[in-house]
Amino acid sequence: MKTNESSIRGELLTGGILTVIFSLLFLYFNKEKSGAELGLQMPFFMIPYFLLFTIGQPGVSKKI
Repeated sequence: MKTNESSIRGELLTGGILTVIFSLLFLYFNKEKSGAELGLQMPFFMIPYFLLFTIGQPGVSKKI
């Protein structure tokens, strides 16, 4: 049981890291936009990508 929890934690960490990397790339390529506009866009960018990268992991999808 402990290995399942640690594998899920690792998969969530991987999904979080990938989300942060893609968010930084999103910010880099949209640097000409205002901070207010980016602040409004970031949740709509980060939440779907986090879900995409974590639900796609085998350990996480088994728990769902």
